[in-house]
Amino acid sequence: MKTHILFISILLFSFRCFSQVSERCEADTILAPFYHGVASGDPTGDGFVLWTRLTVNDEENPLISWRVATDSLFDHIVASGEGSTNAENDFCFHAVVDNLESYTWYYYQFTYKGFHSLTGRTKTLPVGDIDSLRFAIISCASLNAGYFNVYDIITQRNDFDAVIFLGDYIYEYATAGYGFNNAVDRIYEPDDEIISLSDYRTRHSQYKLDKQLRVLHQNFPFICLWDDHEFADNANEEGAENHQPLAEGDWFERVAAAESAYFDWMPVKRSEDPLDSNRTYRSFAAGNLIDLFVLDTRIDHRSKQLDYLAPNWDDTSRHIISLAQRSWLLNGLKNSEAQWKIIAQQVMVSPLTALGVPINDDQWDGYPQDQEVLLQFLRDSIPNNKVILTGDIHSSWANDVATPSYDAGSHTGSAAVEFVGPSVTSPSLELGWAEDAIQLMNEHIKFIDIEHRGFLMLDVTKEKTQGDYYFINNINTIDTNYNYDDSWMILNGNNWLYHADTATVRIANRIIPLAPACPAEPDTITLATNNNAVIIYGVYPNPVSRQLLVQFNLFEPQSTLIQVTNTLNQVVLSRQIKGVNGFNLTSLDVSHLPKGSYLLSISTKLGSKSNIFVKS
Repeated sequence: MKTHILFISILLFSFRCFSQVSERCEADTILAPFYHGVASGDPTGDGFVLWTRLTVNDEENPLISWRVATDSLFDHIVASGEGSTNAENDFCFHAVVDNLESYTWYYYQFTYKGFHSLTGRTKTLPVGDIDSLRFAIISCASLNAGYFNVYDIITQRNDFDAVIFLGDYIYEYATAGYGFNNAVDRIYEPDDEIISLSDYRTRHSQYKLDKQLRVLHQNFPFICLWDDHEFADNANEEGAENHQPLAEGDWFERVAAAESAYFDWMPVKRSEDPLDSNRTYRSFAAGNLIDLFVLDTRIDHRSKQLDYLAPNWDDTSRHIISLAQRSWLLNGLKNSEAQWKIIAQQVMVSPLTALGVPINDDQWDGYPQDQEVLLQFLRDSIPNNKVILTGDIHSSWANDVATPSYDAGSHTGSAAVEFVGPSVTSPSLELGWAEDAIQLMNEHIKFIDIEHRGFLMLDVTKEKTQGDYYFINNINTIDTNYNYDDSWMILNGNNWLYHADTATVRIANRIIPLAPACPAEPDTITLATNNNAVIIYGVYPNPVSRQLLVQFNLFEPQSTLIQVTNTLNQVVLSRQIKGVNGFNLTSLDVSHLPKGSYLLSISTKLGSKSNIFVKS
């Protein structure tokens, strides 16, 4: 996300601190060997995708079993299966489950050699006639900006059918980069900006070890989009503002690394498109109530952002999405028979100007031809009931999506409505005075808050779709206090916003218990060597050619011996380091080793762990 402006004092924000802290994430030993928890996503009318990550270091292709039940005790199992994982997918594991009942809560669990993962809770989408659905809308979660209190709040409310994550799930920056908050001891792993596959995997691993995120994933299905920070700031098909080829290498290699880590570590189903398995634009049908279209406005043939004054700024060859994606979207909208057509995407669709001049080239405003095509289609080809969900800009907006014929008094010329949700932690602006100025110059913007973090609750019924804005005041400590701020709605049969006097109420009879907080006891103690003195989360990359990055956890600071042995049990590399309590990273130069398989061992006075890697 970049905010570019003539109106720079209002919308440009960058809070940077350069102090250093030392606290690392710590593992929860009771979760062994599923330290990263569980997750589910991409729900359908009869199933979903299940995810976990296995941390074992003495097998090349460990076998994982899974089961799904209608109860948390697994007395009524409705689906089960097994499969293996390996270093190629970073020991992450996905299971695609189908043939289940629609609009039903289920519980699931993974098992490895008698050890159980956390029990997860997830839900299928409805089929046929349905009266209402409710979503938590979130985006922009910088781990080193503060605690993920929003995740705790959503979990505790427990009145959502699913979570829609609009991108910037992780951030690529170095610890002392954008968004760093020196009031909290949350530094990135690795400390430097992430560039390689091992870097992106390590950062995803760190996020999944966060307890607040882990519990949210455990209890709700996710529908995920990526934005720029899953890659680099202001990513596009040519590069990114935060990518310097001379220092950081080939952009397309970086994109491939980021995509690979994303699909390994996120609860998403890979595209079945034989020509593009990394395609993320897709749709979800929720009965006769909603057709949800998820876009990729960031990587799918997005042209480089240009300043409004650039000579080819409005060139018709410039696109924010590919022509194939646009055709898919317009055809899907036109053929939809659902009552509500909802588009979930990354950057603001509604025009945003100062004195008639677009002020953010990173939004749809920066691609005027694509913006015009979309808005004209929404206005002229789809009669009503169109909603756009947006993240990216760390602030909250409720907009009529204005075409050139828009009239604020009659609402004519509004092509749809747009709800922009706040960030989870990422920096916002303390410029509340600017909100009136923005609205004065943009009459279609009905609500704006550029100061607060929080979440958007989207409540969809046959009568209306309402967005409720909830804000938090504190990300410096774990704090679940939050405040209701405002609500806006679109009524059935309309394309513009009305102010709602009250927030939507919790639906008590639809709230079921959260998943159990702890895993079940192991069936048998088959991991006789399982000790928690050391946890090796991974070695990256694997296979490796030169530098091996080792990611591990200690439960107290102590002298640590790292050794590499060959297949003849000969020690070929040895290093003694002073390990810190919690998360540790170290790099080993293995360029001198012959090709083949090796065993990496990490030993302390309390025990040891090992991991197999391949030198290529």
